[in-house]
Amino acid sequence: MTDLQAAEADAVAHNDRLAAPCYVALEAFVAALPSPGQRPVGGFSAFQMARDLRHGVEGGMPVDVKMGCAALFIDEAQLVAKIAAIGGGVAVGLPPGLPLGLPLGLPPAGLW
Repeated sequence: MTDLQAAEADAVAHNDRLAAPCYVALEAFVAALPSPGQRPVGGFSAFQMARDLRHGVEGGMPVDVKMGCAALFIDEAQLVAKIAAIGGGVAVGLPPGLPLGLPLGLPPAGLW
């Protein structure tokens, strides 16, 4: 939880309006997860604690986390796609920085 709070504080300090809401939503999600009040005594209690945690996240991400993080995920996915396009061009022998899109400004094949 401390890590999420630090990330949120950093995002707010740097006016990162995409990341800050995501960290707030993740903090609420993590706080709602079942937390064991004690350490496992043995194999069976460890097994049950793992099941308790799994049941807490098994239903998928809550809607508030999806909504809070959607813009951040899209922003990061676009960056990964750009890096992959540049890396793919270099891998086939094109010089770095060469526009890889079609003359009409469309993204390279495979990205659309």
